[in-house]
Order: sequence, then C-alpha cells, then structure tokens
Amino acid sequence: MRKHFAKTMLMILVMLTVLFASAFSAAAESNVYEVSTDVELNTALQTIASNTDTEATIVLKADLNAPVTGGGYTTTFGVDGKQITVKSDEGEMKKLSFPSYGVLNGDCTFDNVNVTGSRLFCNGYRTKFTENGQIHLSETLYGGGYKTTVNSTYVVIAASGYINPSSSSGLHDVIGGSYQGNVDGDTYLEITGDIKMQGGNHLNPGCMKGDGSSGDGRNVPDVYVGGNATLIYDNKNSTAASPAIEGTYGCEMRGDVTLDVRAGSVAGIVGTEEPLEESIIRGNLHIIAGNPAYENTDRILRLGSNWPIVGAGNSFALYPGIVGNYTVGGNITIDTYENAWAWDKGTEPTSYDLPEIYGALRGNVGGNITINANGSHVQNIFGASDSVVQGSVTVNATDVELKNSEYNTEYDEGYIFGLWERGVPATANGPVTVTVNGGDVGLVMATDQTTVPAGSSINVTGKPKIRTGIRGTQASSYSTEFPVANVYACEATIPFIKGMSQVNITNNSAVTAHIMTSNAGLMVEEGSTLTTDNGQVWIWGDTVINGTWEQLHSQTTNYNDIFVNGTTQIGSNGHLINHGTSNLSGAVTNNGVMALMGSAYLQNDYTATNGELRLPTIAPDANYNTGTIPVQIKGLSTGTTTVNTVDPADWQ
Repeated sequence: MRKHFAKTMLMILVMLTVLFASAFSAAAESNVYEVSTDVELNTALQTIASNTDTEATIVLKADLNAPVTGGGYTTTFGVDGKQITVKSDEGEMKKLSFPSYGVLNGDCTFDNVNVTGSRLFCNGYRTKFTENGQIHLSETLYGGGYKTTVNSTYVVIAASGYINPSSSSGLHDVIGGSYQGNVDGDTYLEITGDIKMQGGNHLNPGCMKGDGSSGDGRNVPDVYVGGNATLIYDNKNSTAASPAIEGTYGCEMRGDVTLDVRAGSVAGIVGTEEPLEESIIRGNLHIIAGNPAYENTDRILRLGSNWPIVGAGNSFALYPGIVGNYTVGGNITIDTYENAWAWDKGTEPTSYDLPEIYGALRGNVGGNITINANGSHVQNIFGASDSVVQGSVTVNATDVELKNSEYNTEYDEGYIFGLWERGVPATANGPVTVTVNGGDVGLVMATDQTTVPAGSSINVTGKPKIRTGIRGTQASSYSTEFPVANVYACEATIPFIKGMSQVNITNNSAVTAHIMTSNAGLMVEEGSTLTTDNGQVWIWGDTVINGTWEQLHSQTTNYNDIFVNGTTQIGSNGHLINHGTSNLSGAVTNNGVMALMGSAYLQNDYTATNGELRLPTIAPDANYNTGTIPVQIKGLSTGTTTVNTVDPADWQ
C-alpha cells in the first residue's frame, strides 16, 4: 500500500514539473509576462533586459506603477534595444502610472492600458499609444529627452484621454523633440486620437528650451532638430482641444518641417513662432490644413478666433516694437482643403476678423511660396505680406469661399493678393502668379503695390463669383510691366479688370467685365466672348479679336466708349461690336466683322481682307443728326470691305 502511494505521489510530482516547465517554456517562447504587482513588473523588465529576445509583451492584471528611479524624482519604463507591448488582462483597462516625471528607456506600444502621470518623456524611443488605450497626463508629453539629446523621435498617439488639460500645467501640450535638449535626426509626432488639451498651448515637432513657466528657459543653450520634423494632427476631440500648432517655437530646425493638420480645433497654424532669432527653419516648410478625405463631412478643421495659417512668421510679428523677419531657408508650400473652416460650418460668419492664410507674414523666404487652397473657408489669402521672398509666389485658389461678416457690403473683403504691404513692402524675385478656379472671392490682385516681378499673372477659370474685381497692381497708370490676366475656360461676371499688361480671353470663355481700364493689351480667342457694359474701355496697347468682343456701354460723355491706343486686329471669325463710340488710334486690320453702332474715328490705316463693316441705318433724332454715318478713317484704306447697314437696335 505504501509503495503504491509513493509511486502515485511521484507521478503527480513529475506531472507538476512537466506542467510548470511547459508553462514556463510557453511564456519564454511567446515572451509574455503577466504581472500583478509593482515588484513583478520590475522583475519582468529585468528579465526582458537580460534575455536575447528583442520583443516582449507585458500583461497588466492590476493597476501598477512604473519603477521609481533617480531618488524618487523620475519613474522609468522600457528596455533599451527591446520593443515592449503593454496590455491589460483581457476585457479590462488597467492603469500604468508614472507618479513622477516619466522617462521611457525603450521602444513601447501601450495597447489597451491607461497611461497616467504628469510629464512623460519618450526619450527618443518609438512610442505608440493605440486606439484601444487611454492616456491621462496632467502636464506635457515630449517625444525627446529630459535635458538630454537623442538621436530621433517617433510618437503616435491614437488613444483617448487628455494631455495638459488645464492652464495651470505649463504652456506646452505635446512636443515632438526634447526638453532643454536636442534631436540629432528626425522627429515624428502623430496625434489621431480623442485628446483633450489646454487651448492655446504649444504643439510642435521641435525642441523646447523651457516649459513655458516664467524664467524656465533662461540661460539654457539654444536647441535644434538636426533632421526633418513631421507633425500629424487629426484630433477627434474638436471641442476640448484647441492648441497653437507651430513648426518651431524657439528651436532651430535644420531640415524640412511638415505640419499635417487634418481635423480638430486649432488656435492657428504657423511655421515659426517667437523668439525670432531662434525660431528658424533651414529647409522647406509644408503646411497641410484639412484633408481631402474629409471634404463635405463632419470631420472639420476649425480655425479658431482670428488665428491665421502662416508659413514664415506669425501674427505677433506685427506688434509694435517687434523688429526683424522670421526665416524659412527653403520653399514654403501650404495646401488647404474643404474641411478647413474659419467659422462654424453650416452658418454665416458673425465676425469681421476671421482667420486668413499667409505664405509669409514678416518672413524671409529663401525659396518659393506656393499656396494651394482647395475649397477652404477663410477670410483672405495672401502670398506674402511685409516679407522678402527670394523665389516666386504662387496662389492657387480652387472653389474657395472667402468672406467675413461684411460679406457683400461696402466693407467686403475676400482678398486674394500675391504680395501685400501692411507697413513694409513685400517683395519677390520670381513671378507672382494668382489663379482663381471657381469659388466665391472678393478682390483679386497680384499686388497692392505699384510693381510686380516680370512674368507675373492673374489667371481665372471655371465659374467663379468674383465680387469686387481683378487688378494687377495699385499703380495709377498703365504699364507693359503689369501682370497678364489669363481668363480661360471661364464663365463669369467680373466687376472690373484693371492694371493688366495684357488681358487674354481664351478656351471658349464667356466673360462679362463691367469695367476695363488701364490695361495695356487685349486678346479674345476664337470661340470666346467678352462683354463690357458699364463704362469706357481703355486699351493702351494692341487689341486682337478672333472671338467676340461686345461693348454694350454707349453713354460715355465727352469720351469714347472704346479707346485703343495700339493696333486693332479682327480675325476672320472675329467680331468687334461697339454700341457706343469708337476711337482706334493705331492701324486697324479687319478680316472679320466690325459692327460700329456709334461714331467711329480710325486715326491710322485701315486694311481688310474680305472684312465687313456693319453700320446703323440713319435715324434722325435717334442716332446721327448729321445725316451721314460718322465713320472716319484718317489713314490709308486698303483691301476689300463689305459695308452693310443694320437696325441700330440689332447689329446682326
């Protein structure tokens, strides 16, 4: 009997040993460590550090604290050279707390856990907070180190919760780089979760000299990011977070900077914030406001108050006493989309001071500025204001809605300016190009100054609503150095077209311009029509009509309704119809139709190849009281012209 009992106990011990060994082996093979106490968590980290595996998973079976180091001032988590994923026991959400400043010592993925603490420094390690988890930090999260330099940073926050939710916790929400330290390589910061943050606080991919409290950054060496910096902001919490997004706030960015701001609420998006001497971007700057995937949805990028989108510079740069410009050494590109709103979607603006878009505002730009606004809803768009641009300035506005509470009043804005002077002239070495494709805009100008660089143009296409007009410059007289106006594939009524070196109506356009003055040349392509109807038209250069130009205005007192200082050419399919008086100073070539319903004075030679003149039948006391049709050709008349008289009310 005793032998049988002993044999049975031996078998049980063997089985337990096997089971224990199997369980240990399974844990070792999968590198999964289930921990229920702070001691077990610390032991698991030590075990992970000692083995050769590069990946491990820690499962929290209770709310735990990260290990305390540094005399109680910091708590640490992670293992250098290892990727650790932290999860909660199935179906639960456990806390991993950093009671003091938290510092990560390895790559970490926080899955279905609630990370809590005050400040957290990811210390240059790849850190992910997944959409299955939560994060609750009373102060700032830094992608870089605490008073140290790291190689690079990579932080993804897809979790829900809050980071720095109150004004009592410093001026920084999330920072991609280090605190009082540098990043030698790239920084990457992505926020796509549902995160509450203190409005107006800083959010950027750079490094910080201080935490925003009084005097914290004093006597701290300048900081830098040596590589490229990327920030992606797509916050699902659009009501409880409105950070100020910057490319840099007192950090030298030695590479390119990308600010990809897709949705949520923001207190402005700027490339460079104060201090001016330290906030430098050496490379290119790319700002993306909105996202094409969110067009016409409820995923809105709400631009708060009057905080603008600015490439180089910021609105504070205009304050009294501020001297100097902010530097972006490369190109600036700003892309905005339909879900970017300066007022609440579905409403009308209630303020006359709303967010605007600037390529540069008190900036020095080493390359080109390009703004591509696609369906966005803001007050105005300026390529460069009070800035120096070494390259070109391009503004492409497609289906934008530009307005404020003064919409359609005498104080209406909706400006699109290539160069704008608010106190200091804005200059560019390359051409200024403004293109309007559809949309609802006010005044479109290449510049509000008197000159622009050679090769500048204003281009209009689609079916835009242009409420005020288009103008090349603010000069008081015409010049061949003005920009060119290209109106192509366009159906629009434009209140005025002024100050252009050349106006081209092409690609089957049908355009009405109420007023055209101070333009140096005009060309209407075959298949296109131009109608003018509210004043004398002055063309100081040459006019080429291969399509149709009809001047309806016929009431100019002591002036001619059409005045062309240069030559006038009517192509074989061209029609020039003037219901008023004509004064053509240069030579006239008519191979098409000239319908002159009022008196006409051709001061130079007239040449025609199968041309046609349509002149009104004399109606005493109705049109000509002299008894003759007053068409005078002062120069030599040659070629073949058919003259037909028509009803004065119907030139056809």
